[in-house]
Amino acid sequence: VLPAAEPGPGAVDTVRQEITVSGLTGRLLPAVATPREVTGARVAYDPATGTLIRPEGLTPGLRYTVTSVREQPDVNLLATADVPAGDEVARVLRVPDGTPEPLRRLAAQFAQENAAPYARATAIERFLAEHYRVVADAPSGHAYPNVNFFLFGPRNGGGQRGTSEQFAAAFAVLGRLTGLPTRVVVGFAAPGAGPVRAADAFAWPEVLFSGVGWVPFDPLPRPDVEPRPVEEDFRPPKEEPPPSEVPEPSVEPSASPPAVTSAQADGGDRGLSTPALAALLVGVLVLLVGAVLGILAGMRRAQTRARLGRGDPADRIAGAWRHVTDALRLAGRPVGEDLAATEVAARARQVLVEVRAAAARTSPRRSAGRTGRRTDSAGPSSAAGTGSPAPVGGVGAVPAAGGPVPGTGGLLLEAPPVGSAATTAGVEELAGLLNQAAFAPGTLTGAQAQRAATEATAYVAALRAALPWWRRLLWAVHPAPLRWRS
Repeated sequence: VLPAAEPGPGAVDTVRQEITVSGLTGRLLPAVATPREVTGARVAYDPATGTLIRPEGLTPGLRYTVTSVREQPDVNLLATADVPAGDEVARVLRVPDGTPEPLRRLAAQFAQENAAPYARATAIERFLAEHYRVVADAPSGHAYPNVNFFLFGPRNGGGQRGTSEQFAAAFAVLGRLTGLPTRVVVGFAAPGAGPVRAADAFAWPEVLFSGVGWVPFDPLPRPDVEPRPVEEDFRPPKEEPPPSEVPEPSVEPSASPPAVTSAQADGGDRGLSTPALAALLVGVLVLLVGAVLGILAGMRRAQTRARLGRGDPADRIAGAWRHVTDALRLAGRPVGEDLAATEVAARARQVLVEVRAAAARTSPRRSAGRTGRRTDSAGPSSAAGTGSPAPVGGVGAVPAAGGPVPGTGGLLLEAPPVGSAATTAGVEELAGLLNQAAFAPGTLTGAQAQRAATEATAYVAALRAALPWWRRLLWAVHPAPLRWRS
């Protein structure tokens, strides 16, 4: 029996579903909102979001029964309903840094034209439904670049069309920019009795109204409606031309101009010669490039220090996870944003195996490591004496203090050897800590955060060491991680 929340003022009905898992993976357990009782499966439950997970993961043949209380919001209260504010809803009002300016201008237009919260929500819903096309083969992703291209990209170049993911994400961001507490819900459009397939999965946005609760919205266009150009209802303000400068008054010459000497006429004062000027420009350019690379390297080190060493344990574990996912991007093997943490960890393990195998094929000496012994490109070294790997035991195990690990900005962490099996197993442990941060907030310790930093640093060092020389050379000064947000 799951903890019950305060029911809203709307109508309530009870839904009971018997579900059999056939091919669904991951840990998220599908259920109609809001679940109140589950039989047949041991679950963990997040009351704030109504999310169910099965810690052991979903397996074919799993059968369980869910009894849910489905609330029907009172539509008569929505027109005048307010939205909550303050620390209790800060999580669903927060807008990450780096919002593209066109999104801010569009949100400001909605806020100007619609004073009431419900009017703003319906205006955003109607705008998306009328101007954009839903397609099944649009690239996945809901980061700022994806949302910005979806809203304002050229129609003939793939923009202004997307899946339910982009529609829901765009609604959520625009809503938060206008002061609406929003969230994105992912689920299935269950037909009732019968099979539910991957094609039935979709996302939709919801807005939290005071005294009403979470209210779903549907920004998807109707199948028989042709979308109108965005420019019809959203015109970015024209930039005002800079004020013209008042011309300086001319001064009448008081005397005849000085005579030009023969030396000046012959170009006697020509300054630097062309070769000297070219050498000076090359030197200045080299200094500028060196300064820029030094600044980028310093910013990257500061970013790593902040991710792994600042904030509460949950923030540091999330920073360690971003350290790993950024490394996969830098290695040219990015992971999809739609994957669960455990799926990303499995992909990270496979990437390291593939990269090592490629390195062994192109340069057999590199796979021998610093000791000169040959190691298997797809696994740990079989030779003894290469060093003891960090423990992979229970969550919270703390490695012994060692020297600073390169790339952490001086954090004292002891990473496993590059060829150790713990290198990839640690990423799976890190995924478990990330899930614990999401589904059991407040239970993490500083020792677990230190463990997460150690495992992330070890994996990143192993992946970087196996890459081609040019990727290793660019790794520390690549500017992209400074702007990546996920």
